[in-house]
Amino acid sequence: DVDWMQSEIEAELMRELFKAVENGAFSGDGTGANLKGVKTVATAFAITGADFGEVVVNPNIVDVLVAGNLQIELAEQGQASLCFLNPRDIAKLKVQKVSGTDKRYIDRLQTIGDTLLLDGITKIVPTTLMPTGEFLMGNFDKAYLVEKDGVKFDICYENDDFTKNYVTLLAEWRGAVVV
Repeated sequence: DVDWMQSEIEAELMRELFKAVENGAFSGDGTGANLKGVKTVATAFAITGADFGEVVVNPNIVDVLVAGNLQIELAEQGQASLCFLNPRDIAKLKVQKVSGTDKRYIDRLQTIGDTLLLDGITKIVPTTLMPTGEFLMGNFDKAYLVEKDGVKFDICYENDDFTKNYVTLLAEWRGAVVV
């Protein structure tokens, strides 16, 4: 069934292609044909004690995320719309208690359906592209992915493919990350 096989191969190529696009849009270095990812252009986390740290006793992961949002606000970029975290860090975040003796969960986190929000605004997005112990936060209304002409498929013979009964398949996408 050639039609079925073509459909399956194209679906697999699309999955792999868009995984590569996602990886590039997230952390690509911008060299050659690589996308320049948002992680590459993001400002490093740097809140000073005078800004925030001196008033926080026993800081936890939620305090760090609030400080990250403060950095975005101080840069006059609005509020963070998204925060990317490794799924392991999200699991830790969900079970974070107020303190070692107070077993209540931190009330700055809300779950609506399957969406986890910080302060009702910043959506926390799980991704294995983010290493454990790190986060990427920003106003992603100011970043988007543009594409040119969609996905292009090519099927051809290359070198001795014909004699070996091989076919070379290519899925190609052109686009850019705009921040």
